[in-house]
Amino acid sequence: DEYAVEYYNKALQIESKDSISILSRGESYMELEKYDSAMVDFNYYLNCDPNDPYIHHYYGKLYIRMNQNEDAVKSLHTAIELDSLDSEIYMDLALAYKALGQEQEALEAKDKAETISNRPQ
Repeated sequence: DEYAVEYYNKALQIESKDSISILSRGESYMELEKYDSAMVDFNYYLNCDPNDPYIHHYYGKLYIRMNQNEDAVKSLHTAIELDSLDSEIYMDLALAYKALGQEQEALEAKDKAETISNRPQ
């Protein structure tokens, strides 16, 4: 929300290159539907850590919200390549496939998410 953005802006005044604060602010912008601002922060974070599966997951979530589901699928597949045991990524992948009308792929992604969630720790 707006308070979170304000908090992260203050943190970034102290440490302007704090990538975690930038990523978190981007997530807050996404929740506020300020997608251009979220994309700027996500792009910055991606340049800092391109192998972090979370940034690719966040891109996927952002693309779903922007109804750019083909881009969401690509980003989510990259996230899965980096972390194949995160069930939330598969759930978001199922949403993107469903939005594209790819019901079988959506079902497979949902099943994979449930398998991961139900596995012993």
